[in-house]
Order: sequence, then C-alpha cells, then structure tokens
Amino acid sequence: MRTHVFIALSAMALLPAGINAQDFESDGLYYNIINSEEAEVTKSPANDYAGFIYIPATVENAGVEYKVTQIGDAAFSYSAITDVQISNNVTKIGTEAFAFSQDLESVTLPLNLTEVTAGAFAGTSITAIAIPEGVKGIGTANAQDGAFQSCGLLETVFIPSSLTRIEAYGFNNCQSLREIYCKAATPPEATGWAIFIDLTGIDLIVPEESVDAYSQTTPWNDTETFSIWPPEDPAWVQLSAPVERDEWIDIPLGSNLAYKIYEDDRLVAITAAEAYRIRRPDEKTTYTIVPTNYFADSEPITYTFGQASANNPSYSGKTVKISAKGNDIVITGDYKGKPVNIYGIDGRLIKSINTENGIISGMASGLYIVGCGEATEKVVL
Repeated sequence: MRTHVFIALSAMALLPAGINAQDFESDGLYYNIINSEEAEVTKSPANDYAGFIYIPATVENAGVEYKVTQIGDAAFSYSAITDVQISNNVTKIGTEAFAFSQDLESVTLPLNLTEVTAGAFAGTSITAIAIPEGVKGIGTANAQDGAFQSCGLLETVFIPSSLTRIEAYGFNNCQSLREIYCKAATPPEATGWAIFIDLTGIDLIVPEESVDAYSQTTPWNDTETFSIWPPEDPAWVQLSAPVERDEWIDIPLGSNLAYKIYEDDRLVAITAAEAYRIRRPDEKTTYTIVPTNYFADSEPITYTFGQASANNPSYSGKTVKISAKGNDIVITGDYKGKPVNIYGIDGRLIKSINTENGIISGMASGLYIVGCGEATEKVVL
C-alpha cells in the first residue's frame, strides 16, 4: 500500500470568498461563464470530484457553446481525483487548482499553458510531470506555496526550453526527486527561497553546450543537490496494449520518459502520465506515440483506432518486465538466458550479467538504465 507523506501549507487554510459559486454543470463538471465565448471549470458544490477527470475543449449550456479556457483557483483542491487530462484550449490553471488532492497521480498539461501557478499541484502524488513548451514560469512571485511543493512521490520533471524562472518553494519537500530534464539553454532563475532545499542526488540533464553555464549558476551549481549531465539518447520503449472501454481508449505509457502524442499529423499532447486517454473515434484515426526526453526522441509507436480494436501487432506487450524493489533490480517474464545490462545515467555500462532468479542485488543507490531482451527501463534504487 502506498503511503503518502505531506506537509500542509498555511496558505491553504482559507479559500477565496465565493469560490463555490457555479453558473452551470455539464458531465459532472461545474463551470463559471467568463464572457460570451469562454468558461472556466470551478469547484463542485460538495467538493466531490473523484477518479479520472477530463477537461474538455468546449462545453455547451443553454444552447451556447463556450471554449473552456481556464481552471479556477482551488477548483479540484482536496478532492479525490486520480488522473487529470486537460484539453489545449485551457491557457490558465488557477492558484492551488489541484492542491492536496492526495490521490492525484497522473497529469497531462495543456499545450497552450504559459505558467504553472503557485500551489497548482502541491501535495499531490504525481510521480512525473512534463511541462509543455511555452511555459515561462513555475510558481508565482511572492506566493507562499510552490507549484509542486510537497509532492513526495515526484521523481522526474521535464522542463521546456521556454522556462526562465522557478519561484520560491517550487520543489520544496519533493524528497523523491531524482532527475530533471531541462532543455532551457540559459539556466532558469531559481534563487527564491527553499526551491530545492535539503534535496540531494538529483541528476540534472541540460543542453550539452550549456553544461558550463549551469555549473556556474546558483542553485544549479550546488553539487550536493545536482549532478549535471549532457543529454543521452532515450531508451527504446515498448508499450503495453491499449485498453478499450465503452467510450474511451486508454494507451498505457508509464516509464520515466515523456511522450509526444500525435493525432494523425497534429501534436495534441506531451505528457509523463501513466496513460493517455482518447475518446473512441467514429472514423479511422491514427495516433503516434513518440517517447522523448525533450532532447531526443525514441522510435515512434503507432496505433490506428476506429476499427474493432487497435491495429498494433508489433507492440502487444512486454515479455520482460524490469522494476525496482528496495535496493534490488527485479526482472520478471521471459528473462532467462538473456543478459541484463545495467548502465549509468551517462550511458556507461556498469554491469552485464545473467540472472537465474530475476533479482540483482548489491547495487549502490542511484538511477540506472537497465536493459534485458526487448525491455529497457529506468530504475531508481
């Protein structure tokens, strides 16, 4: 059973007056009308949002169609949601919008977002987050809570080239944080209070030409907190088969990479969520999944939907599965007779062995890339 450890933020003690006011409800979500063309998602009267939440691109009420362009302050805070997928019409996510929703594990941010506001995902259980290109700031100046503060299970963060600043408390108390892929050529300003305080052992992957700049810039040059590396090519990834439901199709993702999602030739999402969900199309539609570390892409994986089932004969699932349990690397499935290759984050081969029981012990704590047969995974010991 997963144990959650969070530190409450004093700024959450009071919610803004009138935050529970709603203009209308549609498909289980509540909305306020912004103007004649736009609406924002707001808090439910009973604060009973739960499970998977899909924020649509548009919503209709009383014969009028509105673009959904915002998520209101504290709209989903302290709720029981587990996954959220946000359509690309959304350009603003309000302060503390998802804060302290302790069951929230997977998030797909909209491509048109420009800022991750203060406390937006504080105290959630996300394990990885892909911040889309165009976002310039993480957190809000002079705020008392960080955008990802107290995300105790957050391991991996993907930062775009557009980012210029991280505000106070941004990743404070993210004790599981082990790797940050930061594509920004110029080191983002991150000199506010307690952004990475007391964090250690984080691999910081930056553009090769920017390694020296990060090595000379606070706080990135703190060698207790960061080890700075140039980018490596992402591991080859094989995904499990899609899961088809009545209305939705789930495409499992779930390794420590980000994924570009294309509908036909159009980029519709970039995410580090455990799965990406699409509505079952009426017509034949091709989805291409491109694993990426923001610096380079792995081989694309293509699905065609709109038929009886997904057309994906080459990616029906792994026969070898790699995971970590405590200080051991665990291999299951059809691994016997296949060498297990263990690499460091710099791509250096550390060990190549065969295993009879599927357990490899004696490795030091750290981040490794492990390959066996057709499977390659990153594991944190």
